[in-house]
Amino acid sequence: MFESTKSRVVTEELAKRLPEEAQTAVWGMFDTMMNYKAIMFPEVEIWFADDYTDSIVGVMFVQHDGDFQQEMEMPYSGDHSWLGKGLIVSIRDEDNIVMDVSARVLAYEAAVAEEEVNSDAE
Repeated sequence: MFESTKSRVVTEELAKRLPEEAQTAVWGMFDTMMNYKAIMFPEVEIWFADDYTDSIVGVMFVQHDGDFQQEMEMPYSGDHSWLGKGLIVSIRDEDNIVMDVSARVLAYEAAVAEEEVNSDAE
């Protein structure tokens, strides 16, 4: 699970939402968790706090539907415009290690869009 020799991939959908320097910061945090052997499941989520400083973003490293959580601080001093928008990043162990927008976020966005369509139709 999550072998360090596997290639890493960032999906197009996530690349549109998360700046490259933030992706690099997330990979760094992920590597830290791997080095401490703290990853126990084939998928993890990273939830971002709405509050941040110029050089630190608060994150929650979540495994197995919230059964295992670790609050962390991610060093980051880049563009903060993507924060506060409910983005949750998923990192999955597949043929490659894949960083993507969490299925939770995509399901929520689809439900909101459907609700808007239904409201417009009424």
